[in-house]
Amino acid sequence: MQGFLEQALEDGRLTDAVTACSLQQVKDLWRIREGSELLVKEMGPFISFDISIDIRQAEEFVATAYQRLDAQFGFFKAISFGHLGDGNIHIGVHVGPDTIAREADIEAVVYGAVKEFGGAQKAGVGVGTFYRHFPDRAGLIAAVFRREVDACADAAPQLSADYPPFEAMAKWIQLFAAFITTKRGLASALHSGSPAFENLPAYFDQRLRPALAKLLEEAAASGHVRTDVDADDIIGAVASLSMASKSDRPDQAQRMVALFIDGLRYSAIQQDTRPA
Repeated sequence: MQGFLEQALEDGRLTDAVTACSLQQVKDLWRIREGSELLVKEMGPFISFDISIDIRQAEEFVATAYQRLDAQFGFFKAISFGHLGDGNIHIGVHVGPDTIAREADIEAVVYGAVKEFGGAQKAGVGVGTFYRHFPDRAGLIAAVFRREVDACADAAPQLSADYPPFEAMAKWIQLFAAFITTKRGLASALHSGSPAFENLPAYFDQRLRPALAKLLEEAAASGHVRTDVDADDIIGAVASLSMASKSDRPDQAQRMVALFIDGLRYSAIQQDTRPA
């Protein structure tokens, strides 16, 4: 390693490097790395990303993500740091006091850049972690898919507690749309016939449909959503809109789904405004 670093410095591929010569120095270096996460927390509410990018494109990726965050939100704070060895990058993003409420918007921007650069969305996809925890690529994809399905499903009760019924449902549908949009690149793998993927459709149904059904029921009971649609209708329509959006326009799916959500109110609004 010492020889490699010396040669890289001579060739101009590195401008500086530090190596640990003792266990204490190893701990000290890790303390610096872990301290970076404290900086993220100091920003206030933030959305955390743990992604993997070709290290040769890391600098360009971060610059692109920051430019798009600035264009989308006008104001934002962000910090990024990562690992040279596996291309893993951590990014923390803050766009103001309503950062958590705008999670879907922030994810659409960052994950759109990740997709464009051919990266992966979760920290666990580094080469080292891949071989430590999963027997093959299919096992890794299945594990990531389940984890993201769980995150989407688990968001439903929290949204229900934090927002009025229609707004809670709308925010969840956008979360689901973002989930589907970022899975377009995995479509061929998920339909490859691998045994690792056999149970994923059932898992998808068991976790996501009840989550949406509950939010839809609450929104309909409040009088803000038409009563002639069910969770299956919405999931199918939103999935189709998300998959059909252009890959070079990450905001298109969000806008199309927003129009669809607005249409869910049509009959309910007519009924509310009908003369007694």
